[in-house]
Order: sequence, then structure tokens, then C-alpha cells
Amino acid sequence: MQTRDKKAAIIGEALQGFRQIKFSALEDRWERSIMAMRDIELTATWDVLMSRIMLIACWILNPLMTAAIALGVHSYIYRQLTPAQAFTAIGVFLQLDHCMQSLPNIITQMIAANVSLQRVESFLDSPELGNILSSPAQLLEPADPDSPVINFEDARLSWPTDDEYVETVSERFILRDINISFPVNQLTIICGKTGSGKSLLLNSMLGEAELISGKITVPERPSDQYDHHANKDNWIIPHSIAFVAQIPWIENCTIKENVLFGLPLDLDRYEQVIEACALTKDLELLLDGHEIEVGTGGINLSGGQRWRLTLARALYSRAGIVLLDDIFSAVDVHVGQFILNKALVGELSAGRTIILATHHLSLCKSHVKSIVELENGIAKQFSSVQELEEYLGAPVESLDDTDETLITSEGVLQEGTILDTPDFNSSTMKKTDPLKFVTDEFRKQGSIGSSVYSKWLKSCGGWTIGIIFLLIYTISTSFNVGRTYWLRFWTSTDGENERNLQARFDHPQIFLTSSAFDGNITTLSPEVISKHSTNFYLGIYFALCVAVSIFRIYGYIYAYKQSIRGSKNLFKTMLFKVLRAPLRWIDTVPFGRVMNRFTTDFNTVDFDIVDTLTWGVGDVFRLFGIAIAGMFLSPYVLLLTIAVSAFSAYLALQAITAARAIRRLDSINRSLVFEQFRTILIGITTIRAFEKRDNYLEKVYRRIDDSSSTLWNTTLCHNWLVWRIGGMASAAYTMAIAAIVAATVTDAGLAGFVLAISLEFSSALFWSLFHAGFLELRMNAAERVIEYSEMPTETLDGEEPPASWPTAGCLEVKDLVVAYNHDLAPVLKGLTFNIDRQTRVGIVGRTGSGKSTLTLALFRFLEAREGSIVIDGHDISKLKLQSLRRNLAIIPQDPVLFSGTLRTNLDADNEYDDTALFDALRRVHLIDPSVSGIETPSSCSSQNQNIFLSLNSSISEGGLNLSQGQRQLLCLARAIIRRPKILILDEATSSVDVQTDALIQQSIREEFADSTLLVIAHRLSTIADFDKIMVMHDGKVAEMGSPKELIDKKGMFWGMVKESGEVDKLVKMSRD
Repeated sequence: MQTRDKKAAIIGEALQGFRQIKFSALEDRWERSIMAMRDIELTATWDVLMSRIMLIACWILNPLMTAAIALGVHSYIYRQLTPAQAFTAIGVFLQLDHCMQSLPNIITQMIAANVSLQRVESFLDSPELGNILSSPAQLLEPADPDSPVINFEDARLSWPTDDEYVETVSERFILRDINISFPVNQLTIICGKTGSGKSLLLNSMLGEAELISGKITVPERPSDQYDHHANKDNWIIPHSIAFVAQIPWIENCTIKENVLFGLPLDLDRYEQVIEACALTKDLELLLDGHEIEVGTGGINLSGGQRWRLTLARALYSRAGIVLLDDIFSAVDVHVGQFILNKALVGELSAGRTIILATHHLSLCKSHVKSIVELENGIAKQFSSVQELEEYLGAPVESLDDTDETLITSEGVLQEGTILDTPDFNSSTMKKTDPLKFVTDEFRKQGSIGSSVYSKWLKSCGGWTIGIIFLLIYTISTSFNVGRTYWLRFWTSTDGENERNLQARFDHPQIFLTSSAFDGNITTLSPEVISKHSTNFYLGIYFALCVAVSIFRIYGYIYAYKQSIRGSKNLFKTMLFKVLRAPLRWIDTVPFGRVMNRFTTDFNTVDFDIVDTLTWGVGDVFRLFGIAIAGMFLSPYVLLLTIAVSAFSAYLALQAITAARAIRRLDSINRSLVFEQFRTILIGITTIRAFEKRDNYLEKVYRRIDDSSSTLWNTTLCHNWLVWRIGGMASAAYTMAIAAIVAATVTDAGLAGFVLAISLEFSSALFWSLFHAGFLELRMNAAERVIEYSEMPTETLDGEEPPASWPTAGCLEVKDLVVAYNHDLAPVLKGLTFNIDRQTRVGIVGRTGSGKSTLTLALFRFLEAREGSIVIDGHDISKLKLQSLRRNLAIIPQDPVLFSGTLRTNLDADNEYDDTALFDALRRVHLIDPSVSGIETPSSCSSQNQNIFLSLNSSISEGGLNLSQGQRQLLCLARAIIRRPKILILDEATSSVDVQTDALIQQSIREEFADSTLLVIAHRLSTIADFDKIMVMHDGKVAEMGSPKELIDKKGMFWGMVKESGEVDKLVKMSRD
């Protein structure tokens, strides 16, 4: 199970970072890593199967050897063995065989259940999230503006640690001696450098940090939100908390459902919130407006839209305390000013305590009541901006790039900007059924197709493997039937010679036999067989038992070995297809759905299918053996066998039809459980902050109940089938007994043989149909795996570019037409531009203008419908995707890091030496450029060791042990190491403090002087001194030229400059 956990973890990480893997062409490396873990898992699975085969061997050998030894000892002592004695004993041992048949399954399941229970117990015994918050002695009066609503007293704070990621004391980041308070119903700003602990301080107010010492006083939140009693006059609950995380958490539902977050719809308040968060225009541009499905993690939205949506959720909530983590980094400055005026200090903020962590202090300085600055692991609090400026010895404008004219100017929102929209009213709420971005999981109908069985068998080695497997069971069954028949001869010669075996054919009450059968049986009459010693009969019987055991045990070993081979092949094929699936596919398929196939379905493919198949084939061959033996007695025995089997098969078909549909539904329900758990784990901090634990527990319970109900109904189908087939088998056995009793003359050996094979028939019939039904159900997993193994991938063919390509970085785009799907209207509509080598180009445009689409087209995530993109003389449509993407680079707004070390995240293929890696870290100021020794000051504290000093420092999954800004800088350092000729940046330093950002921009100019830079910018100040600006509008280039040329032209770019509120600053930068 541990290996399965590790496999699931690495696959989950790959799916989470799928976009980064695709952009960086890391599919091959991740495929090798996952397959290496898969090999470890299959090795452990084989060990388990070998242990199981030992149990099976005991089950097979015990009844056979016990019967042989018991009969031999009895014959040796008493010198004879009568049919009554022999076949009675065989019947007893047969019942023992049936009982022990279930023993390997029972033992295996008990061991697995015990391991699972221990794991659950270990998890439940793990430390709970302790309540680090204290309640004030008495409730605060909201009317008192000077009352502290949250208070820290000598607090020492750190992020919680766990067993998976253990930090040493020196690695832990700690905020020390925190003595600050936050006034009620006021705006408080938390500022500080990148990585100074702003997010840690906010999370500590939610109880999501580790309180090493000291005290944090937060008003106790109400135990009941009374959401169903919400009304306009009693909306705000003073001590309730809302939280906007630095990484926006958005559910896969509609925009309206994300904003409401379980609250009733107050249309007036909803419209007010949408307008205050500058979402009105965005919703008009979106196809289904408020009812659009945003996709997993809000993939359908831009970074700024996701941030504003989570802000809207907090503003619409009933919270009296609102904690906001860096909401201005992903929006334009004028949008930030609009949000400040409308949301943070407007009507929606009335009666609320707002605590905001931000780098944009000057944006809020005229409204802030209190300021907390974090530096060197210490928090200092200032009651005014003037007090902070006296402490810094500089104006706050020096801390960020927000132009003061923006704050003081009136009428910032000019006509035609994204924020100038018609009045929002209920008529804009879509009435038609919205399009679903994430489609429901496809559920097949009818029986499992023969092609599924054929493809599964092919993955195991093909029809040759199947034929060998059937041959092994044919030989085993032949020896087993011969063993029982040999016992009949043995007993007849010992105790029943006085009876003529031929007499049985004179009594049609039992069998009506043809002359041909008479002749066959007569030649085998004991009267014509010379009598041998007991050792002779016992020796042959023992040899037959050994042969049966050997072939049956080898049959299991052979089947398990080929199944492991087939499972590995299927996994490799499916992994290959998933890693090379189009980017659009992973955006529209929920994480839980893919994980379910890589985990639960493959657990079934690894073991359950072959186990059921092996048992089932053995039972079917037993049934055939009985039918063949019956043919030597009478054709009516064969007819009776066929009749009973056919009717039982009919009953089984009814149960299987229902159970198969239920099993397919169970697979889908299980995917929903996985997806719900993932959603909760990602947004656990937000869920707990909003006090929505019970709501999400109820959702999980519903998902689990739906999944459990399918298991319950499958069990009902199974029991329905067991009862009826058991009845049919019992009826057949009763008919055999009645036929024997009705005979006036019979051979005891024959009667014993008939009863033995009748009892064997009852068991074989039941287990054959039972395993046939279960095989059909379990092949559903193979069906789902094969479905993903055959899905289309991106184009894998193409030309290899020259080894040094691209050498210059020249980019030519001509008449480019690109759409997101063949049936959708194009987004880029004849886009044409040329970029020379070593040119820095800023790309700007309104939402929907095509900036992100151009990026996807450059990496060929979207293929050109018309036109071409040429890089250094090579049309990228003719190149191999891996080669193209490997030679380009992008730094996204949402950085992606993988679990491992600092070294593996900087240089995954270990191509560069330590000097190059440390140099890149200095260039992005993650370590002090002035210090080249072993130690360097931390950016946060002399007491907090800088983890970037060691390339072996641990990086947790997603880089969650780093701040958002540090993750962005680490991604930039990764690009500096590679030094690509074409680099695309999408607000790559949006979460970095302004002083560091200024240094980073200088490093970008120096390190990428030989590269072509394409920068998608939200803040015009980051590109105002670039070589060229490209303004996009409606999928075309509206303007392109130097910043000075476009400003002098007084066109669209000049309009954006005026809207920014930074006119003087931007004009100066363009002319310097």
C-alpha cells in the first residue's frame, strides 16, 4: 500500500503540474519517473501474489494429499477399500476443498483489511489541528473604533510541519515576539519584503499556523452562521471571518455559485459585489455570464479574474472580519484603485474589519488606519502612514510603483475602459441552459465488448498466452477427472467384484445408454482387469493428485506473471497517452476522474481480473470435465447438465446485466469522491475560515453514500444470484440421488462416482457462474483503462530542428488564424507581426484580445487554422512538439514547482554545476548577490536561515513551503540557467515586492540581453521602457511600435496610459 501511495502521489503531482510539464516538454522525464515507481509497485504486487500462491498451493495440496493419504492408510490397514467408504470420504474431502477454496481470499482480505485499519488508525491518531486562538474576556463593541478585534501578545509563529516534510530547526521560518493589534471596523495593511511572513501572519489569525509561544486573541466565531436567516438588515455577523488566499481557490461550478458560497441569493447585494470587484464587463464577455462553469481551479478564467472572483466571495459573505492576501498583484493599477474605492472602503466594507497583505501600500495610504511591517522576522506596527515614513526615512511611494497621481486623481475610469459598463441588472442573468465546460464522465451501456477482452489479452502477450493457459488447465482437469475415475476402478476391484458392472446398463431407471457406450464401459469392466496390489492403485492415485496439484499451481503462477506483464503494458500506454494529451483535455477532465483510473481501476487490473479469471477458468474446466465424464455414462447426463447449466446461466445473465450497470456507475461515483476530496484538500484553509466544514462534510457524505449505495446494490445482485444458482445446483444433486435410489440394481462404485461428480457439478456450476459474473464486473476497470489508452494525443511526428536552433530568436507571425476548437469562431483573426532578434516586446490588450491565445499558439497547444509562425526560418508547424517546446521558455503568473530539492527544481536533468545554479539564485536575489560564501543573510531574518543557500533544501509539492513571490523568483532563476533565445513572461513577478521587482527587472535586462522577450503585462510600468509594444485587439495587432512612438501616436496605447493614472511616469520611462 505504501508503494501505491507513492505512485498515486507522483501521478497526482504530475496532473497538478500538467501545464508546466507540457510547456517545458518534460513528458519523457515524468514518464520515466512514474514508470520507475510503477515498477516498484508491481514488484511489491508480485511479492504479494507469490505469498498468495503459497496459500493457494496449500489449498490445492491439502485436500488432495489428505484424501490420498487417508485412503492409502485405510486400504493398507484394512486391506480393502469399498466404494461406500471411498466415495463417502471423497465427498467429505470435496467439501473440505470447497471450504478451503475461499481460504486464500479470506486470509488475503483479512491481511489487507488489517493493514488498511492500521493506516486509518494511524491517521486518526495523528495530531489534530490545535486551537491556537484565544477568545477575548468579553465581546468587543463594534461601535468602538479603537478596540482591537485581533491581538498578538509575545507570539512566536511558524508554519506547521508534518511527517512527509520535516524541517530542521534552522530551516523553519519563524516570526518572533509579535506584539500587534488590529482595530475593529478599520482597514489595516500588512507589508514587507517577499518571503517576510505576511501570509503566515494572516494564516495565524485563522488558526492555521503553529503557535510556538505567546498568545493570539481572536473573537470566537458563532457556532451557527444562520445563513438561512440572512437578510439585508442583519447581514454582517461581526466575528465571522472571510478569507482570500494568495493562491485563489475556486470550485468547479458557476461564477454565481462561487460567489454565493452556500448563501441565499440577495440580488441587490450580488450585483453590488460584482460591480465592486470589476467583474461586470468580464461577465458580459463570457459566453454564459454568471452561469458559466469556471472549470477545475477556475481554469476558464484569467489570473486577475480568479482573484476578483474570490474577493467577490469574501465581500458577499456575512463576515465581519475579512482577511485578504495580496489581491492587487494580478490586476491593473486602475482596476486596483477601483476595487479599493468600491470594495475595501466603500459601502460593502461598512461594519467590517479588513486586514490586507499587499506590496501596494501607497495605493491604500489615504484609507489605512494601521500598518504592520514585517522585517527580519519581527513585526512593527504603525498607527499612520506618516509614522511609517518617519521610521523608513522615505515616502511609502518608494516601496511600490503605484503612481501617486492615481490615488489622487478623480475620474480614473475613462470611457471605454474595461470597467465602464452598462448598469448591471437581473436581465443579464442567463436564462438558457449554460454550456458545461467539464463534461460528465461517459458511461458505456451493455455488456463488456469482446474487444476489451481481446485488448487485455493482447497486453498480456496475445492469444499464444491464452492458449498455453487453457492447455495447462485442460491437462489439470484431465488428471482431476482421471483421479476420480481411477478411484472407482480401485474400489470396484477391491470390494465389488461379485457384481457385474454391466448390470447397471440393464436398468433404464438410472441411465439409458446406447450400445456404443455399452461397449466402451464394458471394455473397462473390473472383471477383465487383473487385480493389483494396494500400492499399485495408491501409487497411481497419488501420482494423479500430484499432477493435478502441479499443473493447477503452475497455472496460477503463469496467469499472475502474464497479468503483471499486461498491467504494466496497459499502464505504460495509458500514461503515455495522458502525458501527451492535448492541454484542453486536462483542463476539461476533473483530477479525480483521471486519478481514479490510475489508482482504483489499475488496482483491479493488477490483481482482481486475473484472480477472478483464473478461478473462473478452473471452475469452467471442472464443469467440462464433469460433462465429459457424464458422456461416458449416458447422453442424458450430458443433456441434464446442459439444461441445468443453461437455466442457471440465464439467471446469472439477469444479475450480471444489473450488476454491470451498477459497477460502471460505481466507477463514476468513485471519481466524484476523489474529486470532492481533492477540492476540499486544496481549499481547506478557505473552507475552515468561512466556517463551511459542515457543508463540505455533508457533500463528502453524499458522495460516499452514492458510492456505497452502488456497492450495496452490487452485493444484492450477488446474493440474488447465489440463492438461485445454489438452488439449481441442489436440485441437480437431488435428481442424481433420486435416480440412484430408484434403481433396483446398481454398482456401488458407479453410484459413488455419480454422487461424487454430481456434488462436484453443483460446486463447479455455482463457482463458474459466480466468477463469470465477477469477471464481467471487473473487466469494467480494463474497459475504462483501455478507453484512456486509446484517446487521441497531440501530434507526435515532425521534423527535428538543428541542434543549435533557435540561434537568433527572430519571430515572424503571418496571417495567423487560431481557434480553441474546430466548431468555434477564431480568437486570432489574421494576426501578423515581425520581431527581430534580441528585442524586448510588451504585449498588452483588453480581456479577450488574444494575448493568452498567442502564447498557446507559439507552443502549439492550439494549432493554426490558417497562417504560420516562423522562428529563425523554421515553420513551427513542421517541427516536433517536444523539440519546439524544449527550445522555448515561459514563466507563468502561477508558478509551478515539484517536490524534491532546490537543485531538482532548478536543473531537473542535472546538466549544470553548482556555480551556475547559485549564480542564477543571486541574479533573482533569492540569496544576497554581495555574498559568495557559504552563508548569506536571509531575506527575512538573521535568525531564519535562508533555505536557498543549500541546493539540497527540500521543496514540498507545489512549492508550498515557499511564498508565492519566492516561487515566481525560483521559476525565473530556472529560466536564467537555460537562457533560451525566446522567453515569454506572463506577469512573472506579480507577487514580488517592488524593490525586489526593480532589481529583478534589471537582472532580466542583463541576463536575457541576447534573447527575445515577449512580456504579457498588466502593469504598463513593467514594459514602458521596452523596445516595442504590441497592442492586441479582437485577435489582431492594433498597434505596434516603440513606447514613445505609440504615445506620440495618441492611439490605443495612449488610451491605456491615460487610464493607468501613471501618465507622467510612463511617458518619462518611454523617453529615457
